[in-house]
Amino acid sequence: MADSFDVIVIGAGPGGYIAAIRAAQLGFRVACVDDWQRADGKPALGGTCTNVGCIPSKALLQSSEHFEHAAHGFAAHGIDVKGLAIDVPRMIARKEQVVRQNNDGILFLFKKNKVAFYHGRGAFAGGSAKSGWLVAVSGEGRRAIEMVPLAFFRPFVHSFLMGGFVGFCTSSLSNPPPWTTKFGTMRWNAVLS
Repeated sequence: MADSFDVIVIGAGPGGYIAAIRAAQLGFRVACVDDWQRADGKPALGGTCTNVGCIPSKALLQSSEHFEHAAHGFAAHGIDVKGLAIDVPRMIARKEQVVRQNNDGILFLFKKNKVAFYHGRGAFAGGSAKSGWLVAVSGEGRRAIEMVPLAFFRPFVHSFLMGGFVGFCTSSLSNPPPWTTKFGTMRWNAVLS
């Protein structure tokens, strides 16, 4: 028997985790599926931005900026720094700590907002807008979760949350399926009823 939800979000990147949390805040039963993982095997929610893009880049840039200030900017304030050196392994360790804090922060927000999290790869395994979509999750043992069609209408919720179709977006597909539509750098994938 599959676990049932009103909304299933595939992907916990910046779009996915925000969509999952907001849907839960609006009263939907929500599940989010994501397969990113850290070197220690724990979930690494946040997608490309959090794990290998924006966040780690900014953490390293901040360390580099501090070095630049110490090497060149402090002297104008009467602060002399002697023996200044860069410890790259320590910079990388700090960057990894910043990424871990972001990953764990998203997991905390899921728990706080009652979003069920499944660590694994989600794939459509059948169904329809009428009967509900079945999503298979690989990883953590093979499981199935089901999105049930909603029997009511909330006009302030965007239509992709209503069960008429399931949508997800990603910028991390190196070889996207042919049925995706490209908008800028994002791929929007939809299964229509």
